[in-house]
Amino acid sequence: RWAYPLPYDKQIRLTVTDSMGCKATRFRTLHIHDTLPPVHQGLSHVTLMPDNRTIGVYWYRYQPEDFLAYHLYQDSTKYYFLKRYRNALDTMYFTRRGDSVDTRNFCFAIRTEDTCNILNGYGISHCTIVANVEKPAGVPFMLRVKWTPYNGWLNLQHYEVFRSLSGGPFQRWRIIKPWELEMYDSFLCEKEYCYYVVGVNAYGARSRSNEACGIPWYQPPLAGVPVQVAPVDDSRWARVKWEP
Repeated sequence: RWAYPLPYDKQIRLTVTDSMGCKATRFRTLHIHDTLPPVHQGLSHVTLMPDNRTIGVYWYRYQPEDFLAYHLYQDSTKYYFLKRYRNALDTMYFTRRGDSVDTRNFCFAIRTEDTCNILNGYGISHCTIVANVEKPAGVPFMLRVKWTPYNGWLNLQHYEVFRSLSGGPFQRWRIIKPWELEMYDSFLCEKEYCYYVVGVNAYGARSRSNEACGIPWYQPPLAGVPVQVAPVDDSRWARVKWEP
């Protein structure tokens, strides 16, 4: 009896010697099945693409030579099979989900199959970030930006909040600690403000949320302030003063 430490094809040589010293040798190829599932790092990250409607799913390349296929799933109460990839270099998938990215998370998982047709487990599912904007009740000039956490990373570093005013370009506006999931934007005008959130992990992977917009409650001034006008010495200019 012999236990092989590694699977795959083995060359076996069997030699039999009788009592007269005669020998006979036979060679045979023996295939040792792999009974352990492949070890794969799984997904790197999922992110919404800049078109604000397409989701990108990215995973790590499986390096060992016993690769056969990746199996990609959507995780939604149960696992729904999406696609099988036979090329180890294929490490991304894109799916357009339309307006639904604004209202719900999309979660994905991956399994790897080796040449012995053994699949590993689903591993950790990764989910998109969903952002939304609210007007705090009865509070003028303010918006509250909220978002769901990025699920899938164990090493989330921070969130970055980007803001756009009235259709202008987005600019990074705030960096938020990884355990905080909302922020307030104050002293705003009666204009449309749009936001999206990016989660960043320790290795620099980035996951972008949907874009969410809002217009704050605006309260115009109820009254003016007392103004004093006093001429200067040459009577050509006036000095204007007002109360705070």
